[in-house]
Amino acid sequence: MVDSSYSKYMSVKLVSVIIPLRKQGLKWEAWVQSRQESGILDGMLEFPGGKIEQGESSFQAAARELLEEVSVEVSPNDLTLFQVTKHDYADRKVCLYFHLLKADSEHNGWNRGQWCELDAIPNKLLAANQPIVENLVKYLAEEAQLGEWK
Repeated sequence: MVDSSYSKYMSVKLVSVIIPLRKQGLKWEAWVQSRQESGILDGMLEFPGGKIEQGESSFQAAARELLEEVSVEVSPNDLTLFQVTKHDYADRKVCLYFHLLKADSEHNGWNRGQWCELDAIPNKLLAANQPIVENLVKYLAEEAQLGEWK
């Protein structure tokens, strides 16, 4: 077990996350998947994403991770940077770059996860993602009033 007094010496991992969104009627849905790892976060729900590799932008990493994890190919230009945040888990520190993708009929073949109504995503969502979802619900409501993100 790692002594928590040493946590300030843990390196911060840069992680790019993609939140695929689609509108079903009046509700927004987000794509979530179950995390597969041997650590404490195994089985938690998350959005597709992973470490940003050397020389890669957060947009490139998000597109790569979506292809690797969900088998959906998108251009980094299709993504919108939504929020950047830091989060400390018990065993790691991360800086998360959250990107939005408006999924449409061209993005088919989604696998290894599920669509969930954004305002009803289960409580098993990773802790770092929960405030992002709250902010996203507010953002989409504001954008709807402006006629954006329909």
